[in-house]
Amino acid sequence: MSSIFRIKENMEHLTGTERRIADYIMSNKNKVLTFSALELGDAVNASAAAVIRFSKKLGYDGFTHFKVELARDRSDESTSEDFIDKLIESTDTAKDIIAKNQMTNHITFKNTYKLLDAEVMEQVINTVYKARRIYIFGIGGSGIIAEDLYQKFVRVDREVYYFTDYHLAISSLSNITEEDVVISFSYSGLTKEIVLAQEIARDLKATTIAITQVGKNNLAKVSDFVIHIPKEEQQLRLGSISSRFSMFVVSDIIYLGVVRHNIESTRSHIIKSRANVTSINKK
Repeated sequence: MSSIFRIKENMEHLTGTERRIADYIMSNKNKVLTFSALELGDAVNASAAAVIRFSKKLGYDGFTHFKVELARDRSDESTSEDFIDKLIESTDTAKDIIAKNQMTNHITFKNTYKLLDAEVMEQVINTVYKARRIYIFGIGGSGIIAEDLYQKFVRVDREVYYFTDYHLAISSLSNITEEDVVISFSYSGLTKEIVLAQEIARDLKATTIAITQVGKNNLAKVSDFVIHIPKEEQQLRLGSISSRFSMFVVSDIIYLGVVRHNIESTRSHIIKSRANVTSINKK
């Protein structure tokens, strides 16, 4: 993941001192590459220890490791982000909307893949593959992704559950065991129904997986695995467009990772499923 992007995604969780360090780095990238932790600390009126803590908070081993990744960082996202700061305006033509939508989707996909940790994804995929039963939760816009993943697993003969009725969904958890897995989608990570379902599943020893935005939130706190998607910059989230695309990316990777274990069986089930649907039109 881009080091600058990682700073931006974690900005709201930084302390005052860490924000000064972050702002200085983003404005003086080349200069920072020549600094020691002590020199950067002096530049922002902070200690060398604070600089090292800042680096570790972002997931690096220390300031030296951070500088190595910063030197590799070739991304310059500011221009693109400024371009879509206002997703739509009343004066936009269809051509403008097409261009903005294309740019928005491009940035969303790029940032989503930057956030994905291959090692974590491998663990998640193997957990889902080995699970006896799969429970999927999502409400509203997130429910669209949840239902899509449910349908995919149904077609390849996995025992999977997804309910549009929340009370029925919660009731279904009474049968959950440590052999089962729960996959919950929530961009905010604050949807109380989803958080409660995840908490119940965790208490019953099922493995819990969350797909949610970067940062600490209630859903992440009650999950064994957390797959982060980018945080949207726009104040107005028009139909959860960007987060929906990010969740679809993660959902598809989980599905493809699971079915790779039984390619021939998967192909057979999909062919049968298509044949059954096709037969409807022949009657």
